Amino acid sequence: MSEDVLALQRAGVDGLLFFNEHDLPYSTSVGVEVAAAHAAVIGRLHDEIGVPFGVDLLWDPRSALAVAKATGAAFVREVFTSVFDTDMGMLAPDFAALAGYRHAIGGDEIAILTNRCRSSAGR
Repeated sequence: MSEDVLALQRAGVDGLLFFNEHDLPYSTSVGVEVAAAHAAVIGRLHDEIGVPFGVDLLWDPRSALAVAKATGAAFVREVFTSVFDTDMGMLAPDFAALAGYRHAIGGDEIAILTNRCRSSAGR
């Protein structure tokens, strides 16, 4: 993976995103072992990362924030707002609680990049 990080940066990427896209089956929360593994990988690569980086732990914004804070990530990407009808059931994250958690862990500097839900109403 180190070679990938270096190659991407040499190619001129503006940032990196570490995420568990193919960690199947999807769940609305990840186990502590997933968060720990994510943090360990980022920790091993940290000295080679020269661009802003972010964390996405599908579909668990709280864990994404925790790993971002622990690793010095500049941003998280996850579902933080809206209501989504998914194959896992309805997702309705509580942004106020997540923003409060970000503040409680001292992560106010972590930018939140969130999915946008488009309503089918009026189509």
